[in-house]
Amino acid sequence: MRFPLRITMAVRHFCRDVDRARLVQRLRMDEQACREALTCGHFSIFHRLTPLLMPTQSGHHAPLLSADDMINLLSDLNHEEEFLEESVLLGCSNDFTQLFAIDLGNSDKAVLEKKLGGVFVKMQQSFFMLGGHDVALLSKGYALLKWHFNNRYSGTSGQLTKKDVSGSKRTCLTTGSILYPQMSPAVITQVSNGTLCLLARKAIFPPGLYTALAGFCEIGETVEAAVHREVAEEVGLKVVSVRYSGSQHWPFPSGSLMIGCQAKVHSSNTKLSLDETELEAACWFGKEEVRAALQAAVSAENIGGNNDRLCVPPPWTIAHKLIQEWLHEE
Repeated sequence: MRFPLRITMAVRHFCRDVDRARLVQRLRMDEQACREALTCGHFSIFHRLTPLLMPTQSGHHAPLLSADDMINLLSDLNHEEEFLEESVLLGCSNDFTQLFAIDLGNSDKAVLEKKLGGVFVKMQQSFFMLGGHDVALLSKGYALLKWHFNNRYSGTSGQLTKKDVSGSKRTCLTTGSILYPQMSPAVITQVSNGTLCLLARKAIFPPGLYTALAGFCEIGETVEAAVHREVAEEVGLKVVSVRYSGSQHWPFPSGSLMIGCQAKVHSSNTKLSLDETELEAACWFGKEEVRAALQAAVSAENIGGNNDRLCVPPPWTIAHKLIQEWLHEE
């Protein structure tokens, strides 16, 4: 029996996804296999948690150094090849190349930039300079590297911990207890009253940038309860309905799981009462203004300065998708 091509391709795609997942699992569990992968993988480079970006004709991208180039770079920096084991495993590409991230914060930044032909950029700034694939990879690298830096000592015993080769855990050298990287759940909520959508900004945002409301879930809360509480706390509105939309990893402050939701308030409920310790401003926006903001190209070059027009987060962010979803649904 012959299957249609589209079904055959779907099965092949499914099998490749399973194979990649199992390869990554094996590298996490088998330290020798992960050491071998370090000698043929590709590496994202960080310097004190700032990622390396390379200029291109259309903007910037996050380069991946081959293992050979990485080993040569370490030699130039007077590091032994074993320093590769300071890296963390990120996953593998579609062609099954193992992907890692490494922080070279002990080396001179200017020397590194000259050798590599790129520039180290703050993680937040890089979000407006890169596409979604690059950002997802760098976000995972940033969060894992930061977690390892913050957990060099056990929070229980106060003693040194040791990273495994893949970076998937740390073990206390005194008690043997194991620490695993964790994410903090947070809700990000697009609020609407049926005809208008509510967007807000913090004082640290670039001028003109507004986004959906967001906040961490508290212990004992459901996602729905967190949405109700955050909206009430930040803008003084009572939510009447909540619908889950999607999720996204977010590397700040130390690794978060952003749980995206759509929330409705009564159509007559538009009076805002801001928590000014959290927000600088919050406003209701209509469809045409939101549509124009979604269509505008958002980048590091055109956001900031004396910007009077509405700007929204880049297309690959869950905030952008929530705003877009509201526009299409309404």
